[in-house]
Amino acid sequence: MGFLIRLFLTGIVSFIAMMSGMGSGNIIPGAIIGFGAWGLFIWWVASKDSKKRKQREREQLLEEYLRRQLRK
Repeated sequence: MGFLIRLFLTGIVSFIAMMSGMGSGNIIPGAIIGFGAWGLFIWWVASKDSKKRKQREREQLLEEYLRRQLRK
Protein backbone atom coordinates (compact mmCIF):
# COMPACT_ATOMS: atom_id res chain seq x y z
CA MET A 1 0.00 0.00 0.00
CA GLY A 2 2.81 2.39 0.87
CA PHE A 3 4.47 1.62 -2.46
CA LEU A 4 1.38 2.64 -4.42
CA ILE A 5 0.92 5.85 -2.42
CA ARG A 6 4.54 6.88 -2.99
CA LEU A 7 4.32 5.95 -6.67
CA PHE A 8 1.18 8.06 -7.06
CA LEU A 9 2.70 11.04 -5.22
CA THR A 10 5.90 10.79 -7.25
CA GLY A 11 3.93 10.80 -10.47
CA ILE A 12 1.90 13.83 -9.42
CA VAL A 13 4.94 15.81 -8.23
CA SER A 14 6.97 15.04 -11.35
CA PHE A 15 4.03 15.82 -13.66
CA ILE A 16 3.35 19.19 -11.99
CA ALA A 17 7.05 20.08 -12.00
CA MET A 18 7.49 19.20 -15.67
CA MET A 19 4.34 21.08 -16.72
CA SER A 20 5.34 24.16 -14.77
CA GLY A 21 8.82 23.95 -16.27
CA MET A 22 7.42 23.71 -19.78
CA GLY A 23 5.06 26.64 -19.14
CA SER A 24 7.81 28.93 -17.95
CA GLY A 25 10.70 30.24 -19.99
CA ASN A 26 13.24 27.96 -18.30
CA ILE A 27 12.57 24.21 -18.19
CA ILE A 28 15.65 23.28 -16.12
CA PRO A 29 14.22 23.82 -12.57
CA GLY A 30 11.09 21.82 -13.40
CA ALA A 31 13.13 19.02 -14.94
CA ILE A 32 15.44 18.88 -11.93
CA ILE A 33 12.51 18.62 -9.52
CA GLY A 34 10.71 16.05 -11.72
CA PHE A 35 13.72 13.79 -12.15
CA GLY A 36 14.72 14.33 -8.52
CA ALA A 37 11.33 13.03 -7.38
CA TRP A 38 11.84 9.86 -9.43
CA GLY A 39 15.40 9.54 -8.14
CA LEU A 40 14.15 9.68 -4.54
CA PHE A 41 11.47 7.11 -5.34
CA ILE A 42 13.99 4.69 -6.86
CA TRP A 43 16.34 5.25 -3.91
CA TRP A 44 13.50 4.45 -1.48
CA VAL A 45 12.62 1.22 -3.33
CA ALA A 46 16.27 0.11 -3.50
CA SER A 47 16.95 0.82 0.18
CA LYS A 48 13.82 -1.07 1.18
CA ASP A 49 15.01 -4.13 -0.77
CA SER A 50 18.48 -4.00 0.78
CA LYS A 51 16.99 -3.81 4.30
CA LYS A 52 14.85 -6.88 3.61
CA ARG A 53 17.87 -8.76 2.24
CA LYS A 54 20.00 -7.90 5.30
CA GLN A 55 17.22 -8.95 7.66
CA ARG A 56 16.79 -12.25 5.80
CA GLU A 57 20.55 -12.93 6.05
CA ARG A 58 20.49 -12.22 9.81
CA GLU A 59 17.56 -14.58 10.28
CA GLN A 60 19.35 -17.33 8.37
CA LEU A 61 22.49 -16.88 10.48
CA LEU A 62 20.43 -17.06 13.67
CA GLU A 63 18.68 -20.23 12.48
CA GLU A 64 22.04 -21.84 11.66
CA TYR A 65 23.40 -20.91 15.08
CA LEU A 66 20.35 -22.32 16.84
CA ARG A 67 20.55 -25.58 14.84
CA ARG A 68 24.21 -26.00 15.79
CA GLN A 69 23.37 -25.39 19.44
CA LEU A 70 20.59 -27.97 19.29
CA ARG A 71 22.92 -30.63 17.80
CA LYS A 72 25.47 -30.30 20.64
